Amino acid sequence: MAFVAGVLVYADGRQPTTAERIDAELGAAAAWVAVVNGPDPSLTQYDDQPLSIEIDRNPRTGEPTHEQQPLPGSAAPSLAGRDAIEIGVGSATVRTASGIAPVRAVIGDASADVLRGRFLLREGRAAAGLREAMVSPGALERLGVAIGDTVTLTGPEGSYTISGVLSRAEDTDAAVTIFLPATAQTRALQTDVQQMRWYLPTWHPARSDISRLNAAENDRASELP
Repeated sequence: MAFVAGVLVYADGRQPTTAERIDAELGAAAAWVAVVNGPDPSLTQYDDQPLSIEIDRNPRTGEPTHEQQPLPGSAAPSLAGRDAIEIGVGSATVRTASGIAPVRAVIGDASADVLRGRFLLREGRAAAGLREAMVSPGALERLGVAIGDTVTLTGPEGSYTISGVLSRAEDTDAAVTIFLPATAQTRALQTDVQQMRWYLPTWHPARSDISRLNAAENDRASELP
């Protein structure tokens, strides 16, 4: 797994301040967690580049020294009791007046107060309950909808009332995205665990915490049949 509790690159055509970079990556959260590799006792993560890792390799062949384990399906078991907010991404298909349109789907409580800054509410209000969703500015235009309208997904099937306009900090207004509530159906859209993030509202992990959590993942993997 990887943690970020500081600054990552944030580019929007200008040079942001450090505070803006942190706000765009974390909002008001203390850190996020991502799955970046299968369990490996030699894994090293760099504080200034949390998604850049190294593992021990054979110097002649370049092959990993340790047997490669599958990626964990989730970081949630390692974060029990931390009130982590899981945000995933995937692809969905929406019915339109002229047919169907593919859209990016963001799944989870993206409008949570602690993520304000990471996600920007442009208009309307945050979605409430399992039958409301939000869309990006680009989706309003692409889908030909407005706040209060209903959007219907064909995969997975479901209808949602649009409560507001939301965007990710790094996206342009043209990005076509729908922000969906977390259900078993919508979570099934998350096909790449490495694109998921678990935001930690208050816990700012130290390097020792990161090492301990990765060691726990190694222990879990070694216990599997």
